Amino acid sequence: MLVRGLRVARAGASSRFFSIGSDQVSISMVAAPVNSIDLRKGAKGSEGLGCVTSVGSSVNNLAVGDWVLPKLGFGSFCKEAVVDSKSVTKVANDIPVSHAASLSGDAATAYRLLKDFGVAPGEWIIQSNATSSIGMAVIQIAREMGIKTINVIDSELPDSDTRLRLLSELGGDMNVTDLYVHSYGMNSALNGQTVKMAIAGCGGDVVTNMSRVLSAGGKMVTYDTAVDSKSFVIPTEKKVENKHFSISEWYNNCNPIDKATMFGDLAGMIREDKLSLFIQEHDFDDFDYALQQAQDPFSFRKVVLRMDHPDRFAEHDARSEEEYAVFNTTTV
Repeated sequence: MLVRGLRVARAGASSRFFSIGSDQVSISMVAAPVNSIDLRKGAKGSEGLGCVTSVGSSVNNLAVGDWVLPKLGFGSFCKEAVVDSKSVTKVANDIPVSHAASLSGDAATAYRLLKDFGVAPGEWIIQSNATSSIGMAVIQIAREMGIKTINVIDSELPDSDTRLRLLSELGGDMNVTDLYVHSYGMNSALNGQTVKMAIAGCGGDVVTNMSRVLSAGGKMVTYDTAVDSKSFVIPTEKKVENKHFSISEWYNNCNPIDKATMFGDLAGMIREDKLSLFIQEHDFDDFDYALQQAQDPFSFRKVVLRMDHPDRFAEHDARSEEEYAVFNTTTV
């Protein structure tokens, strides 16, 4: 895969810089979310949305102008790329750009957590870190699937009351702080109803207490890098099944039809205003300021870089030209 550098390429530019193989397509990147993994030194962007600008002679499933999602980890912090046509997935182009760019990461993780672990309509789940982007997507997708949610946030957050109101507006059935988990009040509110799955969006005592709420044989699910199973303890008397989900592994093993169905379902919910992804947009040329915003511990809006915006805030961009040189054209 060939990726052009941050400063060299221009959004919407032609593919005159590239020679395209018969099974390849050139794309202009339109938007790219900043995920936690992208904050590591040397990270080049894990997900994003591209627009096809030209296609190879053997490509018959994509056309110029199509919106596509490259595979996770492809290096989305660029403006142009040439990729194998089979490594991108076409998505709907009638939803907001930043929402489309965010489908393959957090939204897909939330969808699969609810689809792949045997939770049926009418059953309860509980999750920690509920105002994370995955947590809020879980609430909304669960509502559409008829699954009931208990959503837990940190009681020490300065805006905890505001966050609890937000979770209620999103459709959360029971929205509480960590102090309420496994309390008499929670058990009374459940009134004997069982909780089939817990999603650990963070570690610590709250996860241990969530395990106490689970029914016998319930599942405790961790996902990707959100939490390590060693960071919490499950009481030995609880017959809880530990599970881990990785969206990257799912993509490596999934049926292409299942992937297309998932993206279609998610796009449909967004189109019908049944799924809102909480986003703050920043110009791609305002890279450093955007990364600072992405590290704000009290923000629950995902930072999305827009490659198609003009450079309105260049004064925030502190990188020197020498630092940008590491992103020059490379072949991977």
